Amino acid sequence: MNIEDFAAYRAKRISYSEIREVVELADRMEGVIRLEQGEPDFDTPSHIKNAAIKAIKLGLTKYSPIAGLPELREAIAEKLHKENGIHVNPESEVIVTSGSTEAMFTSILTVVNPGDEVLIPDPGYVSYERFVKLAEGVPIFYEIEYAPPRIDLEGLKEKITTRTKAIIINTPGNPMGNVLTKEELKALSELCIDHNIIAISDEIYEKIVFDGRKNLSIGSFPGMEERTITINGFSKTYAMTGWRVGYIAAKGELAGQINKVHSNVVLCANTIAQYAALTALLSPQDCVKNMVKEYEERRDIAVKKLNEVNNVHCSLPEGAFYLFPEISRIERNSKSFVFKLLKEKKVATIPGVAFGKRGEGHFRISLTRPKNELDEGVRKIKEFIKNYRVRG
Repeated sequence: MNIEDFAAYRAKRISYSEIREVVELADRMEGVIRLEQGEPDFDTPSHIKNAAIKAIKLGLTKYSPIAGLPELREAIAEKLHKENGIHVNPESEVIVTSGSTEAMFTSILTVVNPGDEVLIPDPGYVSYERFVKLAEGVPIFYEIEYAPPRIDLEGLKEKITTRTKAIIINTPGNPMGNVLTKEELKALSELCIDHNIIAISDEIYEKIVFDGRKNLSIGSFPGMEERTITINGFSKTYAMTGWRVGYIAAKGELAGQINKVHSNVVLCANTIAQYAALTALLSPQDCVKNMVKEYEERRDIAVKKLNEVNNVHCSLPEGAFYLFPEISRIERNSKSFVFKLLKEKKVATIPGVAFGKRGEGHFRISLTRPKNELDEGVRKIKEFIKNYRVRG
């Protein structure tokens, strides 16, 4: 028996993403402008770091309860009530997780049986499909139009079958930056109710919205309270990616089942990081507003410059911190485009195909670099595109 034969079939069903390929190649190069990863360039605010230091000094370094620190769950429940219109019992319906990635994986493992179909946005976050496959479910992709960035609701309806168990919703969305409208969420909620589908709502970019928008939660819509799993976290909003704290809100027995799976996946989230997260929630939110303002300024400048290039169309994202320029009139093979860009201009981005078939002909740029570095990266991208041979 070869050593690779020891790996289970479910591991072999999934692959590494193109994001990892880009990151690994960029790591081996010098002088690369890193516009590929969705990681805030801001430091974690000092009051949040100080809360962690205080917890360490006080010896608060033991396991927390499986579902998380009671005071953090209380703060999360209060936040959900005030800001999202979601009403959950902090004692039994909030679960603190090791980041929103674990929250999503644990939720999918809890609700998806072998053969169940799960509706996934295309383009969409790369791990959704892999999580569904690891749970032995069947990923079914529904389309997000590019300009304007809206869900193809009629196309989505046609993909619903008797085997459809869940729909994954991501607002604001990665990679397109679309923020679902009230009308879209209402239509999705009606589909969930009519077809007995559970919604798994990934709201990790919730606070990063532009032009005065406000993100809405599908769990607040009539009839959706009992059939929504809301996922969020602290990584993007508070520049806490390495702290690994997220959370799940769900109702009743479903929350209990999710917590049971969570306890067997990670036992509990990092206790010190939970104290930091508690301070993040309870403190003034000026740091968040300042970061979002900076992202919006970066967005405006970069979009304007990219749209100055012939055969490029970069729509204005409504939220998150990515651009998703369309380059299909130049190059349909986004992977080829991105790796040529990296090798020739030392600018790292992500091929659109990494986010699904609908992402082909696009590439993703992260706005999480200082203005001067982002400007230089965009300048090099423009130069690269201008010299790229346009397909006949």
